Amino acid sequence: MRFNMNRRLSILLLSAMFCWSCPLSFLHAEVIDKVAAVVDGRIITLSDIRLEHEVQAVLGDPPETNEELLKSMIDRALMEEEMAQFPSLDVSDDEVDERMKTVTDFHGVDPSAVRSAIVRKIQRRRYLELRYQQFIVVSNEELEKEYETAFVPEAVKRGIPVPALKDIEENLRMILSEKKVSEEVEMSLRDLRARSNVESFY
Repeated sequence: MRFNMNRRLSILLLSAMFCWSCPLSFLHAEVIDKVAAVVDGRIITLSDIRLEHEVQAVLGDPPETNEELLKSMIDRALMEEEMAQFPSLDVSDDEVDERMKTVTDFHGVDPSAVRSAIVRKIQRRRYLELRYQQFIVVSNEELEKEYETAFVPEAVKRGIPVPALKDIEENLRMILSEKKVSEEVEMSLRDLRARSNVESFY
């Protein structure tokens, strides 16, 4: 007990000396970062969201609100847990270098942060191809239905010439394939959210 008391007194004295010697600006400093969400123990902060906004601007991605971006970051964190089960998602330096060459202005963002974002984007694309896209089949019936009920009415509404189905078949099939992948991913994410511990504080 005597030892503990002496130790506490020593710490108190040292703290007082430290405070006396510190500039007032330091004493009044505040922690400006804040936890926005926790995904299975992985913390996402407001500074992470700000950095993501900045990186998106550098890469020319469509802008999102803070709420939309946080949801995307939570979903990506959940997806990355699944991606860890796929060993063939390595990205070569050459691939990243090629993408980095297209960046003309970093807007003050650390290039290493942009590089990391590029790596993650390539990995996610490969994961989607391995996990979903290779198993997606678009039938001719689905293609014709999309053409007749969606594409043609939209073209007429916009007042543009309606091309024949055979002229846009490849692009329309790709669009339907991506739509199916998105639906499959959303179903998987709903399941992951239900099985994971996700807390949002934003």
